[in-house]
Amino acid sequence: MAGQNERSNYIRSFLRGGLGQVDSVFQHSLNVAFDDELLHIGSIASGLSVFGITLANGEIEPLLAAVQVNDEVIFRQGQLTIYTRSRMFRYPLDKFGEKDLRIPRMIVDHNRLTQLTALANEMQISADIGLSQENYHVVKQGLTAPMRTGVSHTIDFMIGRGKGLTPSGDDMLVGYLSVLQALQHPANAMFTAPLRAKVNQQATTQVSRNYITALLDGYVSADILALLQALTDNIPANELAKRMHTVLTMGHISGHDTIMGMVLAAHMILGGNENGK
Repeated sequence: MAGQNERSNYIRSFLRGGLGQVDSVFQHSLNVAFDDELLHIGSIASGLSVFGITLANGEIEPLLAAVQVNDEVIFRQGQLTIYTRSRMFRYPLDKFGEKDLRIPRMIVDHNRLTQLTALANEMQISADIGLSQENYHVVKQGLTAPMRTGVSHTIDFMIGRGKGLTPSGDDMLVGYLSVLQALQHPANAMFTAPLRAKVNQQATTQVSRNYITALLDGYVSADILALLQALTDNIPANELAKRMHTVLTMGHISGHDTIMGMVLAAHMILGGNENGK
């Protein structure tokens, strides 16, 4: 049973033991808060969060049916225990399969970057992002010409902009910087310090801060990592569209925003933004 379940290798960086509580409950997942750090618990089908674990359907469903916000959670000696009003749930995380979600250094195929932008246009992803066209235009200018517009100004404009647990501006930054990190692009270093400062100032939601912190530490969620890998020639070209569709299922519009960030990174790398509709 536990062999089906997975944990992100990133959670080792913060999940060292202690008392937490259920922070939020959704239809298919929940978040547990250990101070300002979150542990995401979701189904295998929904994909592995960078700061999370996945459970088989037979395990996640009874948990979601019983759990409530503020329920007590304890992590001790590799075991996660959730105390609900009706019963106790125990998960031996040390027996879960561990998935490496570090962003590796990649040699990205520029033809794949071109294909990414073409597919995004074909799928009309920009029509479903969480920013107005006016705000998206500002973001596009800032991310495709960061030296000219000023990185700090762009981050100030994007961080926390949009609705939801992960605002659209934040999701775009995650998509954009994940590509730059994979490429070891020089522009990536320009964003690190000002973005971390904004996170430390709690300029956005707790969930978003956790995703951005993981990104700055060099980690992303499994579906984003799989899409990054499809930008190399090690993965068949027909996988790119499939993996884009998988990312599009993330959240309500988070996947759309994330991919548009990746598209803007592609335009910047390829030296133009004429197709960034």
